[in-house]
Amino acid sequence: MAQGNANNTLRQTQQGELAYLAPDNLTEHATDLLAFGLPSPYNPILAPLGLIPAFGPSIIDGLRDLEEQLAYPGLIAVGLSILALWKRWPKARIWLALTAVCALLSLGPYLKIGGEVQSIVLPYTWLSGLPFYAWSRTPGRFNETVMLGVAVLASIGAAWLFEKIQKCTKQPGAVKKSVGVGLGLLLLLEYIVIFPFPTESRPISGYYDRLGQEVVSGGILEMPVTGSRRASNYGMYYQTIHEHPLAGGYIERDPPGTVELKEFLNQLLSPVPEQTVLAGPEEQTRQAILADMKITRVILHPSLMTDQAARKTRDYVLLVLGSPQFKDEDTLVYPVQAGHRQFGPWQLLPDQENWEVVHDGAAFRLKKEGYLFIYAAEEGEANLRFQVAGPPQLTELSFRLNDTVTQSYAVTSTEDYSVGPLALRAGLNYFRLSTEPQQDLDFRKLAVESVDKADR
Repeated sequence: MAQGNANNTLRQTQQGELAYLAPDNLTEHATDLLAFGLPSPYNPILAPLGLIPAFGPSIIDGLRDLEEQLAYPGLIAVGLSILALWKRWPKARIWLALTAVCALLSLGPYLKIGGEVQSIVLPYTWLSGLPFYAWSRTPGRFNETVMLGVAVLASIGAAWLFEKIQKCTKQPGAVKKSVGVGLGLLLLLEYIVIFPFPTESRPISGYYDRLGQEVVSGGILEMPVTGSRRASNYGMYYQTIHEHPLAGGYIERDPPGTVELKEFLNQLLSPVPEQTVLAGPEEQTRQAILADMKITRVILHPSLMTDQAARKTRDYVLLVLGSPQFKDEDTLVYPVQAGHRQFGPWQLLPDQENWEVVHDGAAFRLKKEGYLFIYAAEEGEANLRFQVAGPPQLTELSFRLNDTVTQSYAVTSTEDYSVGPLALRAGLNYFRLSTEPQQDLDFRKLAVESVDKADR
């Protein structure tokens, strides 16, 4: 089994199927050189005393930055490490080598100082080119091994110090105890990251216990699907109770199609503003699509949906799915009626984030790049018809279908264009639209037509 999985991974790597695992920005997740001299800005002892360097906010500007940007080894530990190198060189040198190499690699492919990326290329650049290692996203995690090396060096230095105390004092036991306790307290004060540690009490609705007892033939959709890491975390938290398949959740590196799927689900339950450019699916059709996708429950939490767009989604779900089956202080549960309701062969929707209605509904503006979704009742061929308002300069508009097929058009004036014929699979299909040079583009018409109809 293990050999089969390894062979499959090698095959996928060679064919480029795992390219999504490669990170986009290694330097963002690398250690800043100045971070080695920066205690936690949230240290409750050092911060009030003004002992946090002024460059601190350029490196750690929020609690999330503590996860990857904190690299402070501590003055006490460094002092003891220097003592080890001075007095116990033969024993300490191997640990110095480990610490230095890992500290260098933690800086990532390019040197970063005070949040500013320099043009100095570092050894991690070559390391990241090794097979499979190219998937490593966070050079800064080498700091864990840096701290291991510092801990061992500090221990060697402390051992020499205690030996010296043993030889030079009349009451070595008491002195060693006092020095040890003092050093330990100073280390503790230096290393406090944040106090008190932030926690959150998130009550779980009793509905999830009931849901866990039900036999569910499909998935659970927690809204919003995109745009809120917090909502995704809660959705996965609730899944530990009901243990049914979840549509959504948080993925650090999305396989092809998953970002588009989440964007589509979010738009499927959100209204399209009034306009004359495209005819989106009606509410009954949207419910039929949910059922076709094997979604059996849609769950909303009003406390997580407070901005204007989210409030519109909350109201629109009532039109799509009717009254909630269950309701408490912060949980609304809508069942998706299973069935075999028919809907048109091609259902067209834009993504919510990258399009806006302009000119009193006469145009749909693509904000440089975005998605168009086509949900197909069955596989077949179709054309995408579109018309744009003449852009101020020659614009190349590219359509990439399902991450495989790309067609480009030089858009110069208001006229009809046709993308296709397109081989659409049953279910969700998606276009990624992009402009070159990047600019907003106003569409006057968007429609999907079968090839037969388009050719007549």
